[in-house]
Amino acid sequence: MISLRIITDGYTLVELTIVILLLCIIALACADGFHFGTQVWAHVERSVQTETQTVSAQTFLRTLLSSIIPRQKGNDVSFEGQPSAMDFDVFPPRAFQGGTAHAGLRIVQMRDRSLLELKLQSLASPNIEKRTILLDDVKLMSFSYLDTTGKSGTWLAYWRDRNRLPAAIRISGGDATRWQTIIIRPIIVQSANCIFDSEEMTCRKI
Repeated sequence: MISLRIITDGYTLVELTIVILLLCIIALACADGFHFGTQVWAHVERSVQTETQTVSAQTFLRTLLSSIIPRQKGNDVSFEGQPSAMDFDVFPPRAFQGGTAHAGLRIVQMRDRSLLELKLQSLASPNIEKRTILLDDVKLMSFSYLDTTGKSGTWLAYWRDRNRLPAAIRISGGDATRWQTIIIRPIIVQSANCIFDSEEMTCRKI
């Protein structure tokens, strides 16, 4: 009678099978949810990291480009600008430790990637040189230069053979989700030994 009661109160094989199947389904659902949560977390981390790199690069470029020196090179200043490259003389960050430097800022194509590269070379000691990648994935980035020598300011794609720096430099990203367009004005746009002629819009000969 006791053994009969145990069999009567227990689970049948079908019931146990159903319970095991339900437990397996719950376990799979939990595993999928955990995997999805991990993917979301990783995506958020990547987004935050990218945003931080972008903000850091913009802050650095604002400081660097505002410190450009209009160093005379013949009758012109040592500045050349193109849509994907700039060459200029600058007071570099203290970490460079090479004094006044010549800088090259370029969008470099590497297979399926576009990198924003900065090269600094000391003017006093050319053997002191540093290269760094400021930002990755910048294929839509471009540079332009503000010319205010006319009656109205004009943004130009090229700036070369001029006796002054552009009034401002614009760096456009093309992708608003990563890079907001920034405009930087150099602190000094002409050589310190230049006496500016407002009528001719040039330096007077001294």
